[in-house]
Amino acid sequence: MLNPATVSSTVETLTVNAHRLMQMMTEVGAIGALPNGGVRRLAFSPEDRQGRQLVQSWMEAAGMTVIIDAAGNMIGRYRGRFPHAPALATGSHLDTVPNAGI
Repeated sequence: MLNPATVSSTVETLTVNAHRLMQMMTEVGAIGALPNGGVRRLAFSPEDRQGRQLVQSWMEAAGMTVIIDAAGNMIGRYRGRFPHAPALATGSHLDTVPNAGI
């Protein structure tokens, strides 16, 4: 097992490319866009499917392995440089309520 202090001292600081993140949010937000500026991408709708396909393409382009489970959850796995280190997990959703924002 890796010592967390050893791992953290050898890993670069993670940063977020704010411009790229905003571009991606805008692109996925255009899928199901409503005339009033909202978004409608209901679960299992064609818009939801299109949004998932877009995000899956980004995940695969980043080198992730993507699987979709029986419940429709999309799971991307990126193997890091420390295979025995604890996993880091995060999640969200791509579908929206009927009249959502980006």
